[in-house]
Amino acid sequence: MFTIAMHSKQMAVYYALAFFAGLVGRVIADYRTNYTKILAEIVKFGTIVIVTSLVIWMPFILTNSADLVF
Repeated sequence: MFTIAMHSKQMAVYYALAFFAGLVGRVIADYRTNYTKILAEIVKFGTIVIVTSLVIWMPFILTNSADLVF
């Protein structure tokens, strides 16, 4: 939901760092000594954000610019 909010309204970018820090802090608190699990969770967050961003922008990426009528 956060990634969708960030792409639909730029105001979400202002609290993106705080939201990310909260998620990472929660992961670190859950897996204090298991550094592999912490890294895996952070990579999972990144993958979800990238895939969601691609899904949102895919119609614009696949559309031929000559087909657009302004």
